[in-house]
Amino acid sequence: MSAIIYTSESGYTKKYAELLSQGTGLATYELKSIKNAKISKGESVIYLGWLMAGKIKGYKKASKLFDVRAVCAVGMAAPGM
Repeated sequence: MSAIIYTSESGYTKKYAELLSQGTGLATYELKSIKNAKISKGESVIYLGWLMAGKIKGYKKASKLFDVRAVCAVGMAAPGM
């Protein structure tokens, strides 16, 4: 793995990405700021994104740019849903 890429709306996914970074030693980059990152297209990454309407936000874009090897979805719903 080369890095951890994430998309965060409220900041929780960013926090999880940073925790994962601490545990793995991999650098973290926000997907919307990826042009400024020191990572090349096609590199193997872990992707974290938040859930909305059953989809992981940003995954489609991340999978076009990188070799996504693992995905983590962050979200919550009311009990019983």
